[in-house]
Amino acid sequence: MKNKKSMMKRIKQRGFTAIELIIALGVIAVLGGALLKFGGGLMSSGKAKVNSDFIGMLVSTTRPLKSPGVGYANLTSTVVAGYIDEGFVSGGTIINSYGSALVITPVSFAGVSNNALSIADGLYPSQDCNKTISSIGDSMLSVTVNGTSVKASGSPLNKATLQTACSSTSNSVVWTYN
Repeated sequence: MKNKKSMMKRIKQRGFTAIELIIALGVIAVLGGALLKFGGGLMSSGKAKVNSDFIGMLVSTTRPLKSPGVGYANLTSTVVAGYIDEGFVSGGTIINSYGSALVITPVSFAGVSNNALSIADGLYPSQDCNKTISSIGDSMLSVTVNGTSVKASGSPLNKATLQTACSSTSNSVVWTYN
């Protein structure tokens, strides 16, 4: 009889109880949910950094292309595409990290023709719109989001207006610099 009880005890001690399994599955579910919630934000933050670096690179690349007497008159998106990393170009079109085509256009600033460039950019998720513009917006002459000015020439970036302007799930940004 004693042997039978010892054997039952040993069998009972192998593996996990149903309660232990349910608790373990609950912990795994909570951790998985947290990873989905916060992991998506990390990926989004990564794209914001890539895009702010990309816009900065476009500015650095295009500034030396300004010609005396004509400014940026001859610069177009197609011309600029020939000067940047092929990873951001598809069929001659410059593409941001969200898959939106960029349009680069010469613009007049302070009454001087073609002395500035405008980059029309899009598909920014709300969180990335705020992060990208906050990181490089002050280095621009002006920035608009969905048609709302968040940085005017000679003024600092208006963070309150930026917060409201970037509230859409897919935001369009126009950067102007010289």
